[in-house]
Amino acid sequence: MGKVMRIITRIYEIIAWLVIVYLGLVCIVFPNHYNTHFEEFYKVLDKSQKFERKYWKEDITKLLSKRDNGYQVWQELQQLWHKPLKKLRQIDYYKKNMPQYLHASQAKALKDSLNAYMVFRNEQYKHLDIPQFGPMPTNYFGKANTTYETLAMLTAYQLFILKHWKPIVKGVGIKYGIYPYGCFFIPTVTGITQPVNHIEVGDTLKAAMVVGEAFPFWDKKQWYYAEVNGKPAFLKGKGAVIEFRVSGKGKQYWTSKFSYCHEGVEYTNTVKTPYWVK
Repeated sequence: MGKVMRIITRIYEIIAWLVIVYLGLVCIVFPNHYNTHFEEFYKVLDKSQKFERKYWKEDITKLLSKRDNGYQVWQELQQLWHKPLKKLRQIDYYKKNMPQYLHASQAKALKDSLNAYMVFRNEQYKHLDIPQFGPMPTNYFGKANTTYETLAMLTAYQLFILKHWKPIVKGVGIKYGIYPYGCFFIPTVTGITQPVNHIEVGDTLKAAMVVGEAFPFWDKKQWYYAEVNGKPAFLKGKGAVIEFRVSGKGKQYWTSKFSYCHEGVEYTNTVKTPYWVK
């Protein structure tokens, strides 16, 4: 399902770029008497981005209240809030202060800023298995544009930023176990795999938490929460890879905890797995 979701996300990304390219071509080809249509189009886009901005803020706020452990992710949530907000406000400034169109220096500054932002997004959160996005084209601004044509395109960029930040907010919530996992399908926990039980002092123990469910094609990240030795484990694909350095000698245990939902009831399955340190 993860591959399917990535394909769907990619399709949406392509559609978004086609809309932006279309707007740019319209700005170049069609005369200014279409400005009235662009004014209405801009108003619709602006209303949409304001709704998205509101819901984006609410999603982040909800993460702070889930299970009373939002403090664990406060620093990361601040970053989730301030990074996109800085870009949204930069575009707000252009929308408010431009005379009619973006000058070449303004368009270049916007392009460099947005591309640096996308590089940060891709690198900082690649561990969340989110779709990666390339540079954002901003070469459709020029003197041929009317005010509302430029406003529409700038607002489209704001929507793009908000839409593509959502999976990160969700991923961070899942990572820390404060995102509500679903109760629609019936999950089945299948347990632990640990190829080596005896290990030398100071070496790294490797194991895996494996999960399965009645509908194996569904995205596991939405339906489970897991911990290893009291710390959240991010589930990717069919489980989570476990690695930690051992100390001490003799028989020891590492603890895994699965939380899942079945018919509206939350269950937790705790497993203590032994290993021997030589």
